[in-house]
Amino acid sequence: MARARRLGVVTLQQVASGPVMDGNRVCGLSAPHNLRAPFVVDASGVRGFLRRSLGLAEVAVSPPLRARYGYGSSDVADYEEMASLTGDGRGWLWTARVGKHMFSWVRLDLVGDPSGDNRLPTVAGVRWHGPVRGADVTWRFLPASAGPGYFLVGDAASVLDPASSHGILRAMMSGIMAANVISKVLSGMIGEADGLRGYRAWHRSWFEHDAQLLRELYAELDPPPHWVTAPIFDSQNV
Repeated sequence: MARARRLGVVTLQQVASGPVMDGNRVCGLSAPHNLRAPFVVDASGVRGFLRRSLGLAEVAVSPPLRARYGYGSSDVADYEEMASLTGDGRGWLWTARVGKHMFSWVRLDLVGDPSGDNRLPTVAGVRWHGPVRGADVTWRFLPASAGPGYFLVGDAASVLDPASSHGILRAMMSGIMAANVISKVLSGMIGEADGLRGYRAWHRSWFEHDAQLLRELYAELDPPPHWVTAPIFDSQNV
């Protein structure tokens, strides 16, 4: 934020109640001080500010998946326990040191059991602290990741489970791509319709690529989850 301000970006922190619309076009945000803009970029993550406000449809390409996670500590500052990712026919468990004395664990149930698995992992010398937390990591994608006056970036546009390892990269790159398209549209280098179509195609292609890599990874589990062999997008997907 500080660097953005040094570069001349005007930053405002307000709570928006919804988008300002002109017909079917997003043209700003309704807030204590209404904001107007040629384009609105939604980086609200899984909360999906514009998805909920505009009623944009999501396409789920996995069963309901929920990751459980938590944190713990160790008194040993030079702890040498390596990060671990283990999997079986039910799912995977990740444990790692994330700070001088702090550890984290994440467990994902790939069979879609809504009750989940809240068991704490066993790591020598680590005391796990509550509570066990959870996050919806169902693989899902918004075909309308860009539309008249708006772009969705990061988890606001698509979600894969943490094993994809591209969440932060996808958030940053989609923000850069959206800014690039907006710049070209506003400068007249490309038409808005072409820019929106190109962004949607780029985002879908990346999502489909990462989802396929995850399917190939999970197909090696014994036994593999039954759903990993299904097409990522079926004929009913938009």
